[in-house]
Amino acid sequence: GFALETEDQRFRALAKLERKSCDLMVLNGPEAMDAVENSVELIDPQGNLLQSIQGSKEHVARGILELVGRKLVR
Repeated sequence: GFALETEDQRFRALAKLERKSCDLMVLNGPEAMDAVENSVELIDPQGNLLQSIQGSKEHVARGILELVGRKLVR
C-alpha cells in the first residue's frame, strides 16, 4: 500500500497498513507531489523500517519493485 501522510507519518502509515491488510507500506510526505525526486520508507506490518530510498522517482520506483520482488521469491 501507499501512504502519503503529513503528520505522525509512521503511525498513520502503520494504521493504514493494518486497516488495508497490506504486506508492505510505502510512506512518503506531501513534498513528493509534483517533485522530480522523492524519499520513501518501506515498512512491514510489525512497523520495522525495511528500507529508505531517495532519488529520482524512477530510482525510487525501481527500489520498491526490487524489494517487492525479493519478498515474493521467499
